[in-house]
Amino acid sequence: MNKDQILARELGKVGAIGGGVGGFIGGGILIGVSGALGGASGAWIASRFLPTESYAYDYLLHCDAKRALTMIVNALAELGRFQDSSEINSSNPTISAVIGSGFMKMNPCMLTVEIVSHSDKETTAVIRGAAKEGVINQHSAKKAVTRVIEAIKVEASKIS
Repeated sequence: MNKDQILARELGKVGAIGGGVGGFIGGGILIGVSGALGGASGAWIASRFLPTESYAYDYLLHCDAKRALTMIVNALAELGRFQDSSEINSSNPTISAVIGSGFMKMNPCMLTVEIVSHSDKETTAVIRGAAKEGVINQHSAKKAVTRVIEAIKVEASKIS
């Protein structure tokens, strides 16, 4: 699945929750189920027409690649859900996850973090975020990347 398909799926989940809650409050369980289906399909269809905004940041870590990988996996595990497209065993391991971002962290953001080792003491985490944005740009991709960097800093302080 590519990032746009993943974002469409994740927005469908958010739409299902909103539609289900709204329908249940407005008319009970049967209307809630219908609302969830309508919310999911509506969000999924709408996501096809929304632009995907991206943001990337190269974050230099003063450690070896193995330690960087551990910190990044722990940080992403705290923030969201891993995706199947992760490649841990390659020369430059890449980890993918979806985390909530934007208003109330309800806008899903697809993140990939590539680990590039320079030496035993320096590794770069290439952090890329992508999110669908509507009329009002929430800067979800940038906010998600910033949250990942902050979470990596917390993980680094635990290990030090």
